[in-house]
Amino acid sequence: MSRHRVVIVGGGFGGLACARALAGRPVDVLLVDRRDYHQFTPLLYQVASALLTAPDIAYPFRAAFRRARSVRFLHAEATAAASKNARQSDTEEVEQHMPLSVERRPDMSVASFRAHAHETYTLDHLLERSKGDPAYQAFTALRVGFTLLPIVMGIDKFFNNFVNWEQYLAHWIWNISPWSAVHTMHVVGIIEIVAGVLVGLKPRYFAYLVAAWLGGIVVNLLTYSGYYDIALRDGALMLAALTLARLASKYDPPLHLRHRD
Repeated sequence: MSRHRVVIVGGGFGGLACARALAGRPVDVLLVDRRDYHQFTPLLYQVASALLTAPDIAYPFRAAFRRARSVRFLHAEATAAASKNARQSDTEEVEQHMPLSVERRPDMSVASFRAHAHETYTLDHLLERSKGDPAYQAFTALRVGFTLLPIVMGIDKFFNNFVNWEQYLAHWIWNISPWSAVHTMHVVGIIEIVAGVLVGLKPRYFAYLVAAWLGGIVVNLLTYSGYYDIALRDGALMLAALTLARLASKYDPPLHLRHRD
């Protein structure tokens, strides 16, 4: 027995609820919307008043149905609907624009769609966006910097090529550490490598972690006479990490935890 096919035009509250209800049933669902995200319009005023960011009220359709194999999304705009006695040429038009084969059946309607270009985050796209948005340029530069810098510094904690890192370790930290100064710096290096990777993946959250880590380094240096200039430098880096975190609240979308129904 062949599976039924359902086309839902529009990803508003009704269309989204219908697609979710059919996700676990033996039907093939195609959700069509001219936008590739669902927008929770009741909270739009909070975006206008800067209480929320735009990504907080917009969720991509593909992410919403990532685990629903029977639901597919088409980024397109419905312009017309033909009757169940549509001509073969109408079916061929649908096949040309839809990213799946369309089987012509006498009991189903054929819709024609005008496909929109999908927004793809290629390198050219990111470079083009950076040209017209200075804030995004700053976000990108800080993200790359706070990804590479902790990783490079963390790796050098094992080799001491740049400097002898143990000399910056305050005596009170050395005394409470269960390891020697060398091994304590190895642990520090591992933490910095992990922090750099996490900032590269999700600066919205983990830039605060790097800022807190730099704050701890500043405390360490201020309690160890002779390195106040380096403490001042790391304090500036801490402010830069906080700046990255605030920019990421705009340019890095939040994580959406999925809950089982």
